[in-house]
Formats: sequence, structure tokens, C-alpha cells
Amino acid sequence: MIQRQLRRSILIVGALLLGLTAVAITPISAQTPVPATPPLRVAQLDTAEFPQITLYLAANSPHWPLPANLVGLTLNENEQTISDFTQAREAVGIDLVFVIDANDTINTVDGDDDETRLKKVQDTLIRFATQFMDPAGLDRVSVLVPDEGDNGNGRFLLQDATTPTEVVNGLVAYAPQQVGPTPLNEMMLQALEHVRGLQNENGRFQAILLLSDGALLDQQLDFAALTTQAEALNLPIYAAILGAHADPNEVANVMKLSDPTDGDFLHLAQQEKADPLFSIWQSQGIQVRLTYRTPQPQNGRSLITVSLGDQQAVTSYSLKVAPPQAALLLTPGAVVRQGESSDTPLAELTPQEHPIPLLVQWTDGIPRKLTTADLLVNDIPQVTLNNPTLDSAGSLTMTWSLAALDAGDYTLAAQVTDEFGLTTTSEPVTITLLVQRPTPIPPTPTPVPTAAPPVMQLETAVANPKLLAIAIGVLALLVVLLIWQSRRSREAVMALEQAMDAALTHTSKKETAVPPTAAHLVPADEGADPIPLNGDNVTIGRDPAAAQIILDDASVSRLHARIRFRAGTYWLYDEGSAGGTYLEFQRLGLTPQPLKNGSVIQFGQVRCIFKQLAVND
Repeated sequence: MIQRQLRRSILIVGALLLGLTAVAITPISAQTPVPATPPLRVAQLDTAEFPQITLYLAANSPHWPLPANLVGLTLNENEQTISDFTQAREAVGIDLVFVIDANDTINTVDGDDDETRLKKVQDTLIRFATQFMDPAGLDRVSVLVPDEGDNGNGRFLLQDATTPTEVVNGLVAYAPQQVGPTPLNEMMLQALEHVRGLQNENGRFQAILLLSDGALLDQQLDFAALTTQAEALNLPIYAAILGAHADPNEVANVMKLSDPTDGDFLHLAQQEKADPLFSIWQSQGIQVRLTYRTPQPQNGRSLITVSLGDQQAVTSYSLKVAPPQAALLLTPGAVVRQGESSDTPLAELTPQEHPIPLLVQWTDGIPRKLTTADLLVNDIPQVTLNNPTLDSAGSLTMTWSLAALDAGDYTLAAQVTDEFGLTTTSEPVTITLLVQRPTPIPPTPTPVPTAAPPVMQLETAVANPKLLAIAIGVLALLVVLLIWQSRRSREAVMALEQAMDAALTHTSKKETAVPPTAAHLVPADEGADPIPLNGDNVTIGRDPAAAQIILDDASVSRLHARIRFRAGTYWLYDEGSAGGTYLEFQRLGLTPQPLKNGSVIQFGQVRCIFKQLAVND
């Protein structure tokens, strides 16, 4: 009777234990109802293309993936609603470390399938590689096994494998020789350190799966130290219990790892038992990408809030925005405009436009759009580009119209404004425009008759009023004398007339004589030697074949001007030069002008002083 009651009690307790075990080994994800909206987390925030912002959302739980479509999601930045954003799913991959507790039970055959525990482990991981691993090579899979060497620690059978073939080949070739307990605590620390060393730049899901019979974990592992490190890494630890049965003590041992780290566990009686867990991991490798343009760029910290149902994720970014820098890629110098004839209008001179390259740089490292780019000429906007596009080097080219511009100096600068409303102006660059036209034919223009210098004795008298008055007085006196002495002999009258003619002739010759080296051109450049005017008709120009005085300057025409000495006066002529001939800073036309001692003459850009020397009779 007592034996029967004892046997009945044992059966009841056994049934209770089996029931508890069945409940315990059910994965947590199956026990807990899936929430209406899984908790969110911002896996990564990308501001590399600011003001475009990119967010990656993931489920903030290792038990549930994000919904396939985030219907009803709202987005706010600095409490301002963002309505214009795009949403797309993107594979980013996961990081997994499998730790195999290959102790002396690993080759034990369990159940009715005649397969060892090692075979089930190999088949399970091969199943994950071939059916759940990302085909694009985004997943990274590592496998730790006991080291049969002298160091007594674990070794990587596989480290960050990215293809199913690598995983399959590594597992198929594995044949453990371990006898007795494994250095499991050191292996788990290795796994944690490996995960810590992975650069999780995109916030991808990471996890450790321990495959063990679980019976001796309480003797092998420092649970507190392992779970503390895992929690610091936000790293869930999962466990798969090997063997035909999962005893309560084995379940209790693995839960000391999974519960504090928000992991999970399962009883790996057959390889397909791990499929639900693998499916969750596979979905964790997919994130939702949100992209938008910030509506209010600002310096400092910006707060972003993502809401979905009753779930909310918050993140922030900080920026320091500075105005762009602008520079004209020009060297100060001259631009020559040329015509086909001496009377070519300004509008027909070539070139009619000039390219102005502009470089824009972002000192804050945040490239962005420009709203305007202006070309300023002498501080006046001449060209305005709206929403201009910079090339990959950050430059663009503006076109400066020259059609209406004459010779002279022009100061150029660029002013740009970015989409934040920040404006900057480049350093100014001075460009000199030169105008050149061919020498007219005939080279010497016909002067206005009334202004022509005297060439005869009568013209000499007209040009010299005193001499004219004297001559008229003498003639009048002679007329009076002739009347008064009408009776005198004709020989006396004739002698007087001859004397008057001789006097006039002498005066004329004296006025028109050209003294040797009577005048010089003194260049404005200090230290330059005076240039003598040797002759009564001296030509000035750039071409030795056309001129007597050579001025080697681009602004001087081939035959530019001439200086003539007539009736005691030097006269300045312009020979139709492109750069112009100037007297006392006034440009000459076709009419020659008389020179005085100290007159300022300019041939194009070459300036000289006219010096007339005093000459003794």
C-alpha cells in the first residue's frame, strides 16, 4: 500500500515537472501576445547630406520585428510636423555569434532519430545559413568552439562569415575532440568581446546563441559578469538546450542568461525547432528608412520624434552651420577686345563675353543648395543665377557680357546665398579691358582747313598777329610816303619796296626754321631717357617699320600718332589709333592740336611730357 502511494506520488510529481518543463521551454515570443505596435528604436541617424536627414527605424525588442508597413507613422523635428518624408524598407544585416558547448556529451545519441547532438547542432546552423542568412552577404556569422590546444580557451571555427557556403563548409569539417567540461565562461567572454569589436555603425541587430545541454552552466559560468556586459552592449543572449529532454535545472540555468539580457531559449530536440527564432532574427535584419529635408535648419541641437501608435522613438543631432566661402578663379590682368576695322562699334568687338569661374566651399562641411549667385561689376549686379547647381568640385561658371563695355578697369566680385539664407561675397578681382582696332587708311587724317598749321608766308603772318600788324603798319607807312613823295624818283620807291620784301622774306625764314633737337618727349617712368624729336615730321608707334619713335606697349597701335613742326609750333596728330592719343587728358579727334612746353601727352597707356627747349637765334 505504501509502495503504491509512493509510486503514485512519484508519478504526480513527475507529471507536474513535465508540465512545468513543457511550459518553461516554450519560447517567450510564443508565450507573450504580440503587441499592437512593437516598440521602436532609431537604429541610425544620417546627416551626411544635410539638410536631407535619413533615419533608420528598427524594433526595440529582440522578440518582435517591425510591421511590414508603418501606417500612421508621424515625424516631428523641433516640434514641427514633417509631412513630406519617404519611407522604404532596407536590408542592413545582423551580427550573430554561435557558441557550441562541445563537452563530452556532444557525441551522445538522443531520441529515436539516431542523430548525435553534434549532428543536430551542425544541421541547425546549416539550416540557418541556407534558409535564413541574407543572400547579399550582409549578415556576419561567427562560431566559437572549445580549443583542443593548451590554452584551454575557445577558438573561432568561423569568424564573421558572410556567405552560406563559408558557414556550411566550416560546420561540416568540424570534428570536436573535447572530453570533459569546456572553458565555457572564457568562450562566452570571447563572444562578448567579439561583438564589442564589431563596428555597429548602422545599429544592426546583434545576438549570441549558446548551444549546450545546460546541466553544468551554474558551475561553469559567472552569470552576473556575463549578463552585465551583455546589458551594457544591449545584446540579447539566447540558449538552445541540447538533448532529448530539457530538465528543470537546465532550463533554470539558461534562463539566468536569457532573462536579464532580454533573450530567449528553446529546446533543440530537432533542427527545425529553431526556425521561429531564426525568422525573428531574419526580420531584425530589415530596417525602415525615413528620408526628409529639414524644414528649419539651425545651429545647435535639433530633436526628432518618431511616433507609431502608442510607441515613440526620440533622437537628436547637433550642427554648426556657417556661411559658404566664395572665390573667383580669376587672375587680375587684361582682356583685349578687338575690331576688324578702325570704326568697329563696341557691340561688334570680340570677345563679346568672358567666362567667370566661381568656386564655393562649405567651411562647416555641410554642402547644400544655393538660391542665388550674383556677379557684381563695380559693385553693381550684372548677372544673377537662380537656384544654380554646383558641379562635383563645388564650382560653376557665370558669363560676363562685354558688348557695351569700353576700355577701362572693372572690379568683379561674386555674391552667393544658400538655402539657409546665409550670404557671402568673394574677394574682388580687377580686370582691365583694352580696345584695339586696325590703323585707318590713309594713315594720316586730313586736318580741318581752318585749323591747319601755316605753310606759306601769308599763313605765317596770320598765325603771328604781331608780325601781321607790323607788316600792315609798314605798308600803310609806305603808302603815305609814296603819296607824300609822289614826285620822288621811281628808283627810290623801288628800292624801298625791295627792302620791305627782303625784310618779310627774312622774317619768314627765321620763323619757319627747324632748330636741331628743339624738343623732347620725356617718358613718365622715372629714370627713362628723354626722346629727342629729330625732324619736323616725327611718327610714333609700336611697329619699327611704320614709326620713328618706338613705344613697345600693347596699348600703342602700329602707327599711333605724329608730331609736326610748322611755323615755329609743334603740332600733335592722332593717326586713328585704337588706344587713343590724349593731350592734357583729352582725347584727340581728327584735328591736330598745338603743343606747349610741359604739355602732357598719352599714347594709349604710355604717358610722356613734351619739353620744348629755348633756342638762340
